[in-house]
Amino acid sequence: MSEQKPEVDGDKGRGKSVWTIPAVRDYALVCLAALLMVALIMLQDPIGLIALLPVLVGIISLAIFWAAGPVLVLLTLTILCLLRRQFFVTMMPGFQQPTEGFDLILGLVLAIYCIGHYRLQSLVRNASPYDYRRDRRISTRRVKGRWTLPEPVRKRGGRKVQSLEVGLMLLAGVIATLVGYLLWTWVASELPPVGFPMGVPVWHLVVLIWLGALALMGAGAVLGYLERAQAGPEESLLYLQDQLWTQTRGEQRRIQRWMVWLRLKRQKQQEEKG
Repeated sequence: MSEQKPEVDGDKGRGKSVWTIPAVRDYALVCLAALLMVALIMLQDPIGLIALLPVLVGIISLAIFWAAGPVLVLLTLTILCLLRRQFFVTMMPGFQQPTEGFDLILGLVLAIYCIGHYRLQSLVRNASPYDYRRDRRISTRRVKGRWTLPEPVRKRGGRKVQSLEVGLMLLAGVIATLVGYLLWTWVASELPPVGFPMGVPVWHLVVLIWLGALALMGAGAVLGYLERAQAGPEESLLYLQDQLWTQTRGEQRRIQRWMVWLRLKRQKQQEEKG
């Protein structure tokens, strides 16, 4: 299924290019600068011009506003790093891997590129995935109002971008990179328990999965609490009704079954008397 065509927010901007929005240009320049930094770092690698493949993928996805661009950039870069570790380190004794400083800078610029690209997507396309069920919506009068769907997904619009947003995005990328580096340093220092049969790399992977699961559960609990705390009277009542049904559905089903049995029995008795 094809994605929605980029449009300029507002009626006055219809027919104009999205590049006329200042926020779009700013985020595009930040993403392009991050990709150029990736290219400079990857050119230090002796594997050749194939190291520029992630940069090429990123530039193409940036030009056509492709939402899958950051995923493909990270995927191709990961494959190149694995191939470099598998072939060049084992086949070339004099091959030297990049230092931790290069890896840290590479992680920083990739984080900035991913954040900027998805913020750019929220300006020119949808801030969240498009609901393709709306294309099949029935508009006949007989079922009007019965086809319940979420509200249409809207773009952020260039007017809603604050002047300090790009700077805050760069700061968020720096903080995320430092937190990730500290986390990886701590994980790399962890040794597997005695008797672990799969080696140190697998144990590090297990620790990362465990930490990710804990982070997701904690984030889910916090977001769930905030959602319930900010809900209105109707949403709160619906939540309480849902909890009541979850806790008492067995008893309610049993009571309703006996009530139906009693009603049918009385109806049968009335028919026999009549």
